[in-house]
Amino acid sequence: VASKFVAFIAKYRMKHLYIECGNIFKSTLNALSRNKLGDNQANAELNILCVTIAQLLGPISSDVVINVLKTIPNVNMEDAKNLCNLITSQPGKHPNASYRQSIKSFTAKYVIGKQNVLSASS
Repeated sequence: VASKFVAFIAKYRMKHLYIECGNIFKSTLNALSRNKLGDNQANAELNILCVTIAQLLGPISSDVVINVLKTIPNVNMEDAKNLCNLITSQPGKHPNASYRQSIKSFTAKYVIGKQNVLSASS
């Protein structure tokens, strides 16, 4: 449901709702941070939602997505830069597999099982 909501907002460029998409993204990352590495099904579904939000919202409102990513503690600058470059790229420039792999790697390294409590500012 959340991915369809984000897709609808992105398709019709409902700028006043972009912040809500950012809140969904932040909530998804918070859920991932509370999961364990072995919870493959839940982690896969949450990662897919992260990918969907980044792909749909990134090219039209990358600041919302990047502001959420900035709230994750202890992120290596190079990893953040690479992910931001992917998110802000033009739609279709990278295959879906690149988005999935990049976000999966990022969340595995910085989010899953870290018990992060993302800050309220975004």
